[in-house]
This record gives sequence, C-alpha cells and structure tokens, in this order.
Amino acid sequence: LQNAINYILDVKHGGAKTDFGRWVGGNSGIEADEVFKNFMDTKEFYDKFDGRQGYHFAISFAKGETDAETCFEIMREFCEEFLKDNYDYVYAVHIDKGHMHGHIIFNSVARTTGLKYHYVKGDWEKYIQPITDKICVKHNLDPLSFEEEKVGVSYAKWNENKGNIINWTSVIRADIDFAIQKS
Repeated sequence: LQNAINYILDVKHGGAKTDFGRWVGGNSGIEADEVFKNFMDTKEFYDKFDGRQGYHFAISFAKGETDAETCFEIMREFCEEFLKDNYDYVYAVHIDKGHMHGHIIFNSVARTTGLKYHYVKGDWEKYIQPITDKICVKHNLDPLSFEEEKVGVSYAKWNENKGNIINWTSVIRADIDFAIQKS
C-alpha cells in the first residue's frame, strides 16, 4: 500500500510527475505519509489488516485528447461519485508521458462502515465505466475505451503452440502456477 501511494505521488522523483504536487488530490491528504497513516487509521479502527490493502485504478487519455487540468477534474469527479466519502482515497495526474493519465489509490476498508471493497471481474464494465463515460462526456470528451487486460497464455498452451508434448503433471502444474499468478 505504501509503495503504491509513493508511486502515484511520485515520491521517488520528488513529485516531478505530478508537477510537484499540483496535480494531487483526495480526501486523505496529499503527502504520502499522511495518506498512508489515514488509510491505516481506518484499518485499525475496524481491526481489518488482512487481505488486500487497497485498490489502484488508472484512467488514461489518448495523446492530445485533454490537458492536466481537465484530467485532474475528471479524477476528482470520478472519486467523488464512485467512492464518495465511503473510502479513503488519493489521486494524482501524471504529466510525464505523452498522454494525460491519472492514478487513484483507495483503501480496501470503507471508513464509513468498515466493510471491505471487493472488486469482481466485470465490475469495471458494469459500474465503473458508465461513471467515467458520463464524466468524460460532461467535459466534451469521448467515452473512454476499455480493454480488459489479457495476461499471456498458460505454459501448457505455450508448449502446445510450439508443438512440444507435455504430460498431465506439467499441464496441472502450469495451470496452478497461472491461477496463483491471477489470484
């Protein structure tokens, strides 16, 4: 969690990616240590330190599609609509690439109820994408395209494609390794 917060706030480079904090916002502070402490205070209050610690979302735009100010406003509006005040969160726009993009880190434990957030496959398309689309249209931008990340092929499929013969033990081992990687 600390590493993810440090990354989006660009602690390693002194905040150059965020124009030295200009493009950082949220409801839990803007300094990495402060944000982390607030997240951990919520976890401590509800005694929920196990499992996933937080979530990292990224919203990215095509080169030249928008500017840092609009991207920042979209990130803010997204967090306010999707997370509301239910979760501790921080967001940052990175200006170091040829395209505008923002990152959001939010606590896995709701600060209002103590319940843990559970992302289920398909939630982005069903719940999150409609929010980003609505906000983008409001800012005269096209809805964002969503492509679910595909992570390679299993070792068994890779070997099959190469024409290699493998035994069932190898297939099962490769499937277990793949499942562990995805969990």
